[in-house]
Amino acid sequence: MAEPCCIRTCKGSFNQEYRCLLVSWKAAWSDGEEREKLKEEVRDHLRTLNLQLKDKKFFGGDSVGFLDISANYMAYWIIIIQEVTGVDLFVEDKFPTMWKLAEEFRCYPLIKDNRPEEERLFALFKAHSKSLMNASK
Repeated sequence: MAEPCCIRTCKGSFNQEYRCLLVSWKAAWSDGEEREKLKEEVRDHLRTLNLQLKDKKFFGGDSVGFLDISANYMAYWIIIIQEVTGVDLFVEDKFPTMWKLAEEFRCYPLIKDNRPEEERLFALFKAHSKSLMNASK
């Protein structure tokens, strides 16, 4: 029996998000030529996800769903990691649809009331940035 189109789309988006997560983590903590190569790969993944969103508020439509939760690293974590490392992977002018999703996700009441404090995460990543960079080599 063939999978319904929505399940294939969901699996494809989830796989794209997961690959983007792995590559963005490596790009953030690497340096030099490797970082530039990984940044371009991250942008390719983000472009694909940006197109998949189209005009929807969230991947699932009007409310937060599984794909939105799995993509929370873009909405929350990657922005903090960018501040710590100075690497611009996810920026509003290049990915406006994804950026809007990230803003909506961060402001969604259930997410907003239960996420870690940004200042604490920033301090944590900043304190461990050297060891994270060494571990990614």
